[in-house]
Amino acid sequence: MIYHKILWGPGVVLLLCLIPMTLPAESLLVGWEANTESDLAGYTVHYGYESGSYSSSIDVGKVTSYTIEDVSQGMTYYIALTAYDTSGNTSEYSDELSATIPATSDTESTDSTTVTQDPDVTLVSPTNGAVVSAIPELAWSAISVTTSSVYMAVNNLRYYRMYSGSGTSFRLPSYLWYWFVPTGATIRWYVVGNGTDGEQIRSAAYAFTKG
Repeated sequence: MIYHKILWGPGVVLLLCLIPMTLPAESLLVGWEANTESDLAGYTVHYGYESGSYSSSIDVGKVTSYTIEDVSQGMTYYIALTAYDTSGNTSEYSDELSATIPATSDTESTDSTTVTQDPDVTLVSPTNGAVVSAIPELAWSAISVTTSSVYMAVNNLRYYRMYSGSGTSFRLPSYLWYWFVPTGATIRWYVVGNGTDGEQIRSAAYAFTKG
């Protein structure tokens, strides 16, 4: 597997200054220098698709590297680190790093044979079962797809098409989020892509809750 590598150098107090190295990637490898506190218990890696907003947090224990698997081509990941001690105290976030996973061509040449990837649409964020308080940005990956349409329903009501275009993300309008989506509501969504051959490809349906 090819890795997209990020190195973290020495920092201040508990936290570290992050320095990215951009390489082609299917996974995202992050590494850092160990803290020297005697009561250090471990680290938590936080990452998401918006600066300062981390939709995923992984307690990685007392290690100095972690691999984020199944990263999506064309997406930018924002990453920060916190440390915690044996008493349960948690540091503030480290400096934030961002890394954009390069998008590759749908058609690749191998031993003079042209291989075209099958069309695919996969939901990326918000993750299934997430609790979201801020206005959500829906993100998905699209392989061999020309345009995508986003469908959304609130509390098992009718699905409505919210977006149609060539992008792979869509931010819900603020007036809809604040006026028409009550706190505690369950939002279900999926994406239908139009393949380059005219075929329609539907993603799985994800659900998240407004916190």
